[in-house]
Amino acid sequence: IDPKYVPARHYKMGWALIESGNEPQGLDILGEFASDWPDDPRVPSALVKRAMTFQTLENYEDALSNYQTLTKRFPSDPNSEFSMQQIALIHAQLQQIRPMVEAYSNLLKRFPNTPIKAEAHYWIGGGLFDLKDYKPAIPALDEARKLKPDEFAAKATLRILLAQYHLENLEELEKETK
Repeated sequence: IDPKYVPARHYKMGWALIESGNEPQGLDILGEFASDWPDDPRVPSALVKRAMTFQTLENYEDALSNYQTLTKRFPSDPNSEFSMQQIALIHAQLQQIRPMVEAYSNLLKRFPNTPIKAEAHYWIGGGLFDLKDYKPAIPALDEARKLKPDEFAAKATLRILLAQYHLENLEELEKETK
C-alpha cells in the first residue's frame, strides 16, 4: 500500500470492523489510527466512533476518555458539542451528579445556543436540587421552563416550589404557588 493511503486504510478498517460487529478489533485499530496520525483531520471522527462504541458496550470510563480527549484537543470540531452532551449524559446515567452539573455547565459556556439548552438548564437545576444546593438550582430550573414550557414547566416548577420551601423563602414560595 502506498504510504499516503495507510492512514485512510486504518481509519476505514476500524469503522468497518466496528460496523460489522467486531468492536474490539475495530476499537484497537481506530485507537492506533488516532495515536499514529494525531494530526489527521479524521481523528475527531475516529474518537467519536470509539466513544460511541465504548458507550454502547457500557464501558463508560473509556467512552468518557475518548469524548474528553476530543473536546480538549479539537474544541472547534463539530463533534465537540455532541461529545460534551454525551459526557453529561454518561455522568447522569452513572448518577454522578456534581460531574453531570459541571459537564452541562461547560456545554452551555462553550455552546450557549446548543439545541439542548433547556434540557441542560433543567439537569443543572435538578442536579443542584438533588445536591441540596437549592438557591442556584432555582434560576437554572426557571430558565428551563421558560425555554421549553411544554416540556419542563411542571417538573421544574415542582422543584422550584420545593427549593423555596427548603430555603424557607415563604414570600417566593407563595408567588410560585400562585
